[in-house]
Amino acid sequence: MIADVVSYTIAGIDFIHAAGRLFLRKGFTARMNTGMRLAAHKVPRPWRFVSLPAVMSAGPSRLQSVAGNQYTREPEVKDSRHPTSCRREGTMSANRLIEEWRRQGHLLEVDGANTVLWRIGRGETVVCVHGVPTSGFLYRKLLPELASRGLEGVTLDLPGLGLADRPADFDYSWSGFATWYLKAIDAAGIRDFHLVVHDIGGPIGFDVIRRVPDRVKSLTVLNTLVDVSKFRRPWVMEPFAWPVIGRLWLQSARTPIFYVLIKTHGTRNITRAEADAYGQLLLGADSGRAFLQIMRSFERTPAFEYGIKAALKGAKIPGPDHLGQG
Repeated sequence: MIADVVSYTIAGIDFIHAAGRLFLRKGFTARMNTGMRLAAHKVPRPWRFVSLPAVMSAGPSRLQSVAGNQYTREPEVKDSRHPTSCRREGTMSANRLIEEWRRQGHLLEVDGANTVLWRIGRGETVVCVHGVPTSGFLYRKLLPELASRGLEGVTLDLPGLGLADRPADFDYSWSGFATWYLKAIDAAGIRDFHLVVHDIGGPIGFDVIRRVPDRVKSLTVLNTLVDVSKFRRPWVMEPFAWPVIGRLWLQSARTPIFYVLIKTHGTRNITRAEADAYGQLLLGADSGRAFLQIMRSFERTPAFEYGIKAALKGAKIPGPDHLGQG
């Protein structure tokens, strides 16, 4: 059932493209007893948030309150006004989107880096791990869908991204993230959970499975990678890992180029305000320095690959569709 919910909502979760590549070697999934599925179908975008005026501020410590969920159907609007005026209004809308999202979460204190945690609904817990260059904002439309099916949708921002802390001395490798993630879900009081992973959230989540296989109840996989030692970043992401050039390329998040890149290499189903929100959440208070550290810390080693593959092959995790079946 979890995979079905993810499939239904996928077109409304920006940065997950229906035609995206799944980095799994042919035949590998058949040998894994994990019930992996790629949930990536083209369906209508379901919802967007009704936002409140606000200005984005830095870090989870600035979080003040939790607001209820409010949704509305998103109309198609064509604006023929001057581009500068549209850009200013788009940025204001992005601020409102971010603030509304922020208000639905709460501060989570975690050893190493504090973050913001979002929990919507009641029932069995579904933890959704994001990748780059996104944040928990990626799942803002999925969590309510999970809640509507009698589940608890959970996501949080990885350190260095979104509204989380961005310490310069944090271990931004995938195994470092996995270590921190276990501390985070423990701090949130989460014991057993279903797991949804996307992008580098895949190897991070797989390493979590390696460490606590008995706590993961099912696994749903979106576009991600397992053969990490052979992985090569797409050209649009590769410059982020280069010295000097990475910082220059990151400035695209402040310009209309970012919107064009998302439309071309992410998803065509995104508004200018949503793209601006992603850009702001990417840059954050440190102007994206932690994100550049993340991009330079990809753990593409044979040792890490062997560890996560061994964990996936050995884990006895049922497929996500078992949920709710007698």
